[in-house]
Amino acid sequence: MTLAWTQDTIGPMCRSAEDCALVFDAIYGPDGKDNSVLDVPFNWDASADVTKLRVGYMRAAFEGDNRNNEEALRVIRSLGVTVVPFELPEVPIDAIDFIRYAETAAAVDDLTRAGILTQVEQGPEQSRRPDEIRSAYFIPAVEFIQANRLRMRVMEQVDEALGDLDLFIGSNQALTNRTGHPVISMPNGFFQGSPTALHLTGKIFGDQEILLLAHAFQARTDFHRQHPRL
Repeated sequence: MTLAWTQDTIGPMCRSAEDCALVFDAIYGPDGKDNSVLDVPFNWDASADVTKLRVGYMRAAFEGDNRNNEEALRVIRSLGVTVVPFELPEVPIDAIDFIRYAETAAAVDDLTRAGILTQVEQGPEQSRRPDEIRSAYFIPAVEFIQANRLRMRVMEQVDEALGDLDLFIGSNQALTNRTGHPVISMPNGFFQGSPTALHLTGKIFGDQEILLLAHAFQARTDFHRQHPRL
């Protein structure tokens, strides 16, 4: 269901990066029903030269006891990929989170007016969502517009920080959920019996680059074929 029209992002959940590319190729682009969708090519080539990718890595993704990420970085470097340190800009993303509240409230306005929201709130699943929706009705239009202007500036700041990089290893999904930068998550081992994940974040419309590196990584590893012991 819709949560926030301008921030919702959908993508395939598949066994491998290659399968994700196949599904994404089928679902991306205009469908004649949503005029906000841009017609941007998706030219993914599994045989492309991965060494030509310009890749950064977030230091925060490798802090602490994160041996799986460290090993993943070693594998990526063994592919012939040059990896350089990278830092995302510090931006006040929490200050504009109320954009989501307003869009969610608009999306479920008919349910709210029909009293269904109250029924959900009194159900077994406790959620902050009803409180967020109520508060959205009191957001001034001027503040909503100003927040979206800041959001556009944040998108520009992230792109400026990326510079000539195609992607970086790591993620900040609280940020990229608002900016639209694509992220792929893939298994890279286990920690205390639970699976761990490696994230790759690309430039806006840079899905093919993150999928290419993910595919090359999975060609060297078999984490995507494993599962926790029962």
